[in-house]
Amino acid sequence: SKAMALSRIPLVRRVCLAFLSVSIMLRGIDAAFVNLTPRFALDIKGSHCKAQTQISPLSTLRATDTQNPAVSNPPSKVTIGHSVESPVSSYQGSSGLVKGIVSGLTAMVNSIMNKELEESEEVVQRDPLTPQELYRGIQGDYERLYLWTGDIDPELYDASCVFTDPTLSFKGLATFQKNLANLRPIIDRLVTEYDVELYSCELDEPAGRVTARWRMIGSLALPWSPVIDLQGTTNFRYESGKGNRIVDYFETWETPAGTVLLNLFKPGAPWSKTKQ
Repeated sequence: SKAMALSRIPLVRRVCLAFLSVSIMLRGIDAAFVNLTPRFALDIKGSHCKAQTQISPLSTLRATDTQNPAVSNPPSKVTIGHSVESPVSSYQGSSGLVKGIVSGLTAMVNSIMNKELEESEEVVQRDPLTPQELYRGIQGDYERLYLWTGDIDPELYDASCVFTDPTLSFKGLATFQKNLANLRPIIDRLVTEYDVELYSCELDEPAGRVTARWRMIGSLALPWSPVIDLQGTTNFRYESGKGNRIVDYFETWETPAGTVLLNLFKPGAPWSKTKQ
């Protein structure tokens, strides 16, 4: 069968075949971006895309979010680092083509790796967290470089949490964990050096939200030595009725999603954490 034949292909070759397929699809993205990505006016030269100035406040990223994140003079905030207003790339602003490519790649990786996590039908009662415990737990995830390693603390999340970044949106902690588990072997083989910098982390109790601004950078072990260098912001919205656990994980990037994909095929100089 096709599935058995595919399973006999070495992992690295399978990943390279996936990259080749995406490369072919991405050749048509440059011409499509102008019409497909209304948030960004793009100056396209070959495979290089430059986003012109378009700043979207974080408070307007989700039309479906009925909770107003803007709180005047919030009495209880805990902050590390500093906050910076930056242009953002969100799920709503990404083109359907880019989201379709990433969704298809995710499904393909899950099919190839085929690592299913055991799901228990038994409802486990968990003690509620305090907002400060949640805040410290999120910081711990960043310290474990979870953006690369996938090493999250599941105790911080509600089972029905919605996860959204500029390319994907889905519901369920189990799905998030499955995606991470299936991607981890590819990361281990292809990403030779990586790091995560936490620029700032802020707890806003009145809004029920933790906001983190970060940078992830790493080198890929491919012949053209591409480097992933991405800055973004993640809003972790929690609810007291859910034990102060995260019910909405909403990630934005400071680079258009299409440009991030295109950079995977751009030659670069290998990055090393020890050289920083």
